[in-house]
Amino acid sequence: MDRARYSALAHASCPFAAPVHPDAFARLVERLALREGARVLDLGCGKAELGARIAARWGAHCVGIDRSPYALEIARRRAAGLTRGSLRVLDADLSGPLPEGPWDLVLNIGAMPPGSQASAMLGWRSSLAAGGRLLIGDGYWKRAPEEGYLAALGGTSGELRDLVGTRAYAGELGMETLAVELSADADFEAYETSYRDNIERWVAANPSDPDAPEMAARARSWWGVYDRWGRDTLGFVVLLLG
Repeated sequence: MDRARYSALAHASCPFAAPVHPDAFARLVERLALREGARVLDLGCGKAELGARIAARWGAHCVGIDRSPYALEIARRRAAGLTRGSLRVLDADLSGPLPEGPWDLVLNIGAMPPGSQASAMLGWRSSLAAGGRLLIGDGYWKRAPEEGYLAALGGTSGELRDLVGTRAYAGELGMETLAVELSADADFEAYETSYRDNIERWVAANPSDPDAPEMAARARSWWGVYDRWGRDTLGFVVLLLG
């Protein structure tokens, strides 16, 4: 099964591949107050919905990076439709060399490197122009994760912090927290429900696709993990740092 294709189908109805309410992103975009022509780097841009909104609102020039050909195809169509600002998307790995700065804004929503967020953000911080900002969205532990949950995720407890620890990144980077958007339980529930239902609808419409059985099984398994552990254990927060 092509995992990038699976993710694209699972997020088909989601403007953002993260459990964040669109109103929260709208508030954050307004808080940016970027100058005309500001340079923006969107790491793990996906369909580039957020990058496109920033470009259109502030006349910014945004470069998005992702590896999913399905998401990038949508992002390129979105870029072609902009009437203010610009959006260019690149098929590139976030672990490789990044486009040269300086940047007025670097954002990463839900594509943080697990367990090495601090070192990654230090690198992004060094690429900022004077007065530049970071917009970071990442998960955090609402409570200590159980071993069964970690096994299902294929991760370790050290890959995320709790909310206090996550907010402490600002001080570690020598930056201030300018805005915080904390995802509500309802935002997470809506996101996970859409993720599952998008696959279920696609499988029902494409029963003869060779990947359909595996996709259905994966979506149901993930929902089971969320229902048993994720709902009470994992949160999501977006931080604007400057």
